[in-house]
Amino acid sequence: MTYFMIQRCTACGAAGYPRRTLCRRCLADALVDEAAGAGRILAVARLHRSFEQAFADRLPMLIGTVLLDAGPHLHCFLAPDARAGDRVGIACVADGDGGILAHAEPEG
Repeated sequence: MTYFMIQRCTACGAAGYPRRTLCRRCLADALVDEAAGAGRILAVARLHRSFEQAFADRLPMLIGTVLLDAGPHLHCFLAPDARAGDRVGIACVADGDGGILAHAEPEG
């Protein structure tokens, strides 16, 4: 398991995702990687259908928007009992097809 990474500008302090070559706020190229390990769920949606066979076997499943403590929003897969307002930790896991997926699990 790996952590979800964002970029932080050392010139102005802005956090950004997805990765860029310049800061979105001040256009400096002084960006460093930072782990974004936790946040709060803003919205939850339940998926009942998928065209991807890898996901079809796991339906229904929850996806949601998480406001990371570091600043950016992240769309990710959620634990089955997740609710809007819950505190979650973010982890990136391999999906078996060579991809990496962000998952949010309850803290503690």
